[in-house]
Amino acid sequence: MKGYLVVLPIPVRLSPLNPKYRGLFRGPGWPTGIPEEEEPLDDYVFGPYMSDAEGGLIPTLELARELLGRFSPSPREFEIIYCQTPDEDDSQCSYPLLGYDVASVLPFWSVVADWPTREGFEQFAESLNDYGLFSDLQQAERFIDRFREAYPENDRTILHIWLVQAVHPE
Repeated sequence: MKGYLVVLPIPVRLSPLNPKYRGLFRGPGWPTGIPEEEEPLDDYVFGPYMSDAEGGLIPTLELARELLGRFSPSPREFEIIYCQTPDEDDSQCSYPLLGYDVASVLPFWSVVADWPTREGFEQFAESLNDYGLFSDLQQAERFIDRFREAYPENDRTILHIWLVQAVHPE
C-alpha cells in the first residue's frame, strides 16, 4: 500500500507519552465542527480522494494537492505526507523521511501515537526520533512484535509498518 494523506501538523488527540508524533494518525477527525472544513472533509471521507485498494490513502500527489487546497479556508493548517508499507518498492520517492509508524489502515490508528502503557516499552521510547517515529524498519518490527506479545487481546487488530515522508510544506 502506498499513497498520500492530508493531515494536521499536530494530531487532534496527542498522547502525552509521545508528544513529538508526526505519523499517519493526524487526520482532522470527522466531523470537525469547523464550517470551512465540512465540504472538503465530506469529500475526503466519502468522495473521490481515498483509494480502497490502497487502504484509504490518496493515490496521487495531484489529488492530495487538490484536497490540501480545498482545506485552505480552514483556520487550521494542513500538510501532505507520503506513506507506504515496506513491501512497496517506490524508489522514485525522495521526500524527506519522518520515520516508521505502526498503524492500521483507515482511520490509520497508530500504536506509536497512542503509546502502550504496559511494561516493556521504555526501551522503544528511547529510540524514537525527533518526529516521534522509529528511524529504521528493524526498530518498528521489534516494536510491533513486542506490542503483539504485550496485548494479546488485540490480536484482531491488523497493524502495518509504514514509511512516512514529508511532502508539503516542502
